[in-house]
Amino acid sequence: MSEMLANRYFQSGRYEEAARQLEVALAKHPERHSVQRKLICCYLMTGRVADAVTTTGRLLDAAPGALRGIDPADEGFPCRSPEEAERKLTSVLTDAELHAARALVDLLFEQPGVMAELDLAGQGNPPMVEATELKRILSIHPEIHYA
Repeated sequence: MSEMLANRYFQSGRYEEAARQLEVALAKHPERHSVQRKLICCYLMTGRVADAVTTTGRLLDAAPGALRGIDPADEGFPCRSPEEAERKLTSVLTDAELHAARALVDLLFEQPGVMAELDLAGQGNPPMVEATELKRILSIHPEIHYA
């Protein structure tokens, strides 16, 4: 039930409500990669970048291929390109959060620059610890990102 309600919220752009429902669904079914991917998008769209980075790290640590070959637009991500995603995200984020968000968008859209953006996020003031952890996970699985 919570996943159906989450999808309705997500499709109508109510990302905070969708995130709450997706968290409930994920607690019941932590193996559902599609729920985790949608939750990452909700966190990004609501400015909860640290939560998005942490969720991405957990997903990739458990299932390194979970983001490969997935078209974000097919899953309902509200942006059709990395550039559009960045335009929607930039107004509410700190520099470190912005670099981490760019890294996640690059990862979702299978673009290069993920590790460089995570470096910048980890060097921010204050540094984003979650970005450093995601970088560690990605370094273990170089096949799942585009440097």
